[in-house]
Amino acid sequence: MLEMMFCEMPEKDVISWSTLIMGYVQGGQLEKGLECFREMREKGLVPNEAILVTVLSASAQLGLLEHGQLVHFTIRSLKFRMSVAVGTALIDVYAKCGCIDMSRQVFKEMPQRDVWSWNVMICGLATHGLGKEALELFQKFINEGLHPVNVTFVGVLNGCSRSGIMDEGRRHFKLMTEAYGIELEMEHYGCMVDLLGRAGFVAEALELIEKMTIQPDPVLLGTLLGACKIHGLVELGEELGRKLIELDPTHDGHYVLLANIYAKARKWEDVVKVRQLMVDRGANKVAGWSLIEAKGKVHRFIAGDREHERSSEIYKMINVIDRRLAEAGYSPDVSPVLHDIGKEEK
Repeated sequence: MLEMMFCEMPEKDVISWSTLIMGYVQGGQLEKGLECFREMREKGLVPNEAILVTVLSASAQLGLLEHGQLVHFTIRSLKFRMSVAVGTALIDVYAKCGCIDMSRQVFKEMPQRDVWSWNVMICGLATHGLGKEALELFQKFINEGLHPVNVTFVGVLNGCSRSGIMDEGRRHFKLMTEAYGIELEMEHYGCMVDLLGRAGFVAEALELIEKMTIQPDPVLLGTLLGACKIHGLVELGEELGRKLIELDPTHDGHYVLLANIYAKARKWEDVVKVRQLMVDRGANKVAGWSLIEAKGKVHRFIAGDREHERSSEIYKMINVIDRRLAEAGYSPDVSPVLHDIGKEEK
């Protein structure tokens, strides 16, 4: 309907394009929104701030670096003012596309920053495993006289988790409520459970969950289940796995994790039972997929898919990569993978 009305318009100005692009992006049709932005630029129209922020958001969600760079180039070539909203969106897209150095540069060059600019930069550093730098930036944030919000601590705790900074993670988890009066949310508990679980403090993570003032969600319990798999805690893993399956019988990931825990303990009969239960309840494993960008075009791939126009070339290259990895001495650890799966599938 939106596209039809747009096409019927005798004249289309930047507001019309802005409405169309935002409609697509907010409706989840991110690639369509990016295509419209390219078309608008080809017609010589100058985008407004709303379009730039929307397109950067879509690029960040899809992880499409080239599109983000195109928008950044557009901003520079048009000498567009680096507003807080545009700068924050640029930091986000570069961080989510793996270019944390560019995020740092944009953050440094911003004439003005608000709480959200700092939050996005802290979260970006955390996602890249730069926990110590995220903590240092958080301290600068406090020194600037800014007051943290719940998202700020998601970034801080996530940074501690990914970098294994146990003591700082515990300290900042307490600071949230005691110093800043921020109410603990599921994401904060999730970061702490992940931090404790990765470090092998599974009992402490379980105790934290049991003392929560809110009901733990399946994602949180799944994080603890993942820790059980890593550390070989079969009994607790079995208890959590069965609880998760009861909470969400259609979620394939819970069955797979529980089966892998049994497989790691070489309890093959239990593996078969879990897999059969998965089939009986119709929780078939969803095929993995990926998205890449090459020469301005977005390519989508699904596991086992051979419908891409260059499929034969792609699989030949995968074979070359596998051979080179083997020649370099790499051998994948398939010990936890189900015992009756063929070697190639593993």
